[in-house]
Amino acid sequence: MKNVSPDNLIHLIAAQKKKILEELNRLNQMNYIIEQRINNAPVISNINCGEILLEYCEEEVLLLGPEYLYDPNDFEDDFISFLDYCESKKVLYGYPLGVYTNHDGLLSDNIRTYRYFYKVSPDTDLIEKTVKPEGLYVITYDNSYLAEDMKIFDKVNKFIEKNRLSVCGNVYIENISDEIITKNPDKYLSKISVQVEELD
Repeated sequence: MKNVSPDNLIHLIAAQKKKILEELNRLNQMNYIIEQRINNAPVISNINCGEILLEYCEEEVLLLGPEYLYDPNDFEDDFISFLDYCESKKVLYGYPLGVYTNHDGLLSDNIRTYRYFYKVSPDTDLIEKTVKPEGLYVITYDNSYLAEDMKIFDKVNKFIEKNRLSVCGNVYIENISDEIITKNPDKYLSKISVQVEELD
């Protein structure tokens, strides 16, 4: 250390600090992923697929991936692109995967764009985060991977109309039980949330 100049020492300390912060961020992410999986376990055992609920939900923090044009032929490439995007942001693999899209597109069966997302800890650093607003949501669960059967949205829309509700936000579809939880695709579960408000 005798031959290390003050400037070099400062750079060395700064570099070590950066490494420490990145490692802390990685560990915090791992801890949050484990917590999410643990918290989902009792939910999974009590899910009644097809039941539609109206619930007040707290704000959640999301990492949104790039926007993709909706083309079923490109789903695999889009997903790989999202994973590459996450890796570039030092976001770990293991979060339950979600999809974010516009309700109007679903309503008209004309989805134009969509984005993958991970639900992340508010304390996660070094990434740009988006807020899923607190508020009233119509929620249902589907026995599939990211709500593959679009018919579920017909039921959701009928529930919204019947209960004099109006959509005021976007649609969030997230995996609750996926390939990390079970090797049996028949046990995959997804949660669909649509932000709404009550009509006068």
